[in-house]
Amino acid sequence: MVILSIALSILGLCLLMTLLVFSISGAYLKKVYLIAWDQAHCLSYDDPRKTLIAHGILAANGHNSQPWRCVLSNESLDQFDLWLDPKRVSPHVDSDYRQALISMGAMVKYMEVAGRHLGYPIDVMWFPKVKLQTLDPNQLLSIPLATIRYKKDQPTHDPLYNHIFKPDTNRSPYLNIKMSDEVLKRLTEISDTYSSHVRIYQDDENVKYLAELGMNAATIETENNDVMQETDALFRRNEREKNRNPYGFSLEGQGMRGFPLHMVQTLLTLFPAMAQGEGTKQVFLKNTRLSLEHTSSFLIMTSDTLTPEQCLHSGMLYSHLVLTSHDLGFTLQPVSQAIEVYPTMMPINQEIHQRYANDQTIMMLCRIGQPTKKASLSMRLGVNDMTN
Repeated sequence: MVILSIALSILGLCLLMTLLVFSISGAYLKKVYLIAWDQAHCLSYDDPRKTLIAHGILAANGHNSQPWRCVLSNESLDQFDLWLDPKRVSPHVDSDYRQALISMGAMVKYMEVAGRHLGYPIDVMWFPKVKLQTLDPNQLLSIPLATIRYKKDQPTHDPLYNHIFKPDTNRSPYLNIKMSDEVLKRLTEISDTYSSHVRIYQDDENVKYLAELGMNAATIETENNDVMQETDALFRRNEREKNRNPYGFSLEGQGMRGFPLHMVQTLLTLFPAMAQGEGTKQVFLKNTRLSLEHTSSFLIMTSDTLTPEQCLHSGMLYSHLVLTSHDLGFTLQPVSQAIEVYPTMMPINQEIHQRYANDQTIMMLCRIGQPTKKASLSMRLGVNDMTN
């Protein structure tokens, strides 16, 4: 009887601790931050503009900051403008807003695919007010980047449409499998439409070099306090924070799930300092090293010019690559620290340009391959959070 009593006490304590962990982490809360990924939800809007936006916000975007703002026209009910939201840009890590523009272009491509598939094909007018030739952050925040107009037409099946609802990024280790010539051809030829160039490297020399360069760039990023503070501000420690501000980073992005996820979220909620400082940097570097060491192919996207409009086109190309990669059984992860432009990163930036740019500008550096684990869906703001 004594042994039974002790066992029941231990069991009760374990149950109590589990309930406490789930309560502090917020495991019982509805995951409002994932509603945007539900296809039925995307199709639930009466206004076709909101239907298009609902698909667009699922696109890849830098640091999951979702920097887009949509202004619906009251005069033309088939039209809306796209702006950068100054509250969700990253001026330290993305000082010229290049990544924000690429994110905006990525969103437009998702809307284009969805519009064609659903019978709302879109026309895009870039920079309807002022044509910018340089990356001027102040101007980019003060004007619409694009005007989108849809028309009603017969739906045209697009094989890429269903891939919109899959995670755009997978950080897990990739299988050591080389892509076939057919896959390489299909991916690289996409760039012809966007005035860009895509090269995929899977020989041992270049893969090793790019992995080492990516690791050096990640290390430099962790040593930049301004950049790390910007990143820390985007981290969501528990389910309440994810629902309240559903953009930025969470532990799911590092592959954590189930009880371990809620256990760590509880600790981070009780002791917020654990999510900052040297320990966090080392976890980031460890995960980065693991990903890079299990990469057999890298993709580099380049452009002949570095204009705001070309950045937007590069974002459209990136989304096209993401969706096509899904269709081929592959996935992508940007590892673009090496091409960021803040002062301490410039030596790495110049090194990779000297070797791979051919007098062009590198817009994206990515891992590409077949993942070993499924990626979790990332947090998303709702359509009404970013319209008007």
